[in-house]
This record gives sequence, structure tokens and C-alpha cells, in this order.
Amino acid sequence: MSETKKEFLLTASVSAIPAIMLNAYDVRGLAKHLDFINLMAYDLDFFHRRRPHTSHHSPLFPKLLSKHNEETTYSVVSAVDHWAELGMPHEKMVLGIPLYARTYHLAHPTHHGWGSKALGPGPGHGILPYNQVRGQWRCGQRTSPNASQQAADSHVVTPEYVAIAEYCVQVHWLQSFRE
Repeated sequence: MSETKKEFLLTASVSAIPAIMLNAYDVRGLAKHLDFINLMAYDLDFFHRRRPHTSHHSPLFPKLLSKHNEETTYSVVSAVDHWAELGMPHEKMVLGIPLYARTYHLAHPTHHGWGSKALGPGPGHGILPYNQVRGQWRCGQRTSPNASQQAADSHVVTPEYVAIAEYCVQVHWLQSFRE
């Protein structure tokens, strides 16, 4: 029987939320002992009763929430920068992106843009699987950026959202990847 040497990787999936980074991880220790981290850069924001409005659950950059006069600090770029500042080398970071969309039950079906009032999560507990999001894109029902002017019972696509009746689906990253 021959002896073979097997090589294994030691990795960890970690949060992209700053408060969790600071309180849950010894980043320098992880950087020293792990081959890489899987940075879970999704579910950074979704419907919550204290913040009942639509938003991106995996925004690439921080964005000023002008309707709510606050800035979201949760973003992919902020997370990567923060991990690097805490001592994780960029070459040890693997970025995890969402292959699903977050959905919202809208307060007003014709108001489906970013920051619109939401009553709760949409169908499927607020999650739309990637294959269903792709199916909506294949419908060829794209409309102008002024999608809020369209009928609420049709598929309406903007660079940030797909609206179907009173539900709203985030598809910003899919839009970015497709164009």
C-alpha cells in the first residue's frame, strides 16, 4: 500500500456585517491560520419592521438613503475593505454573492423603487430562487427606467427591481452582470 500525502484547505465562511466582524472574529488569527475566508456578502439588509422599506440585500456600494436620511454602511465594498483593515489579506478573501433575490410585499404596488414602503416580505418568506429570477428575465418584458408608470399587474423591470403586481424583487446584481 503506497502512502499518499493529501492536502486540505482550512477555510471559514464569515459575515460581512461590521458589528459581527468586530465582535465575533480574531481576524489576524484567522488570516494566519486559514487558507482563505468565504465572505458572505449577502443578506446585509432585508425587510424588518423597524426599517419597512425596500433595499438591496447585497449592495455593491454604500448608498445614501435620502428618503430616510441615513446611510447604509452595509455593502460588499465596505465589507471587503473592513476585513482588509482588520488584517485579512485580499488574496485570502473569496467573495460570496447571492444567487437569489429578496422580495417585498409593497404598500403601494406602483411604488416599487428602492426605498419604497413595504408591508413585509414577499412570497416565499421574502426569497426568490435564482432560477425563478432568471425565468422572469427571459420573459422579455423589460420596460423603460420609468417603470413606475407601467400597470401594476404586469412584469416591470428597472435597473434595480422587478415588480409583479404588489410584490417587488431585487435584481440589481443580475442587471449588473447582464450588461
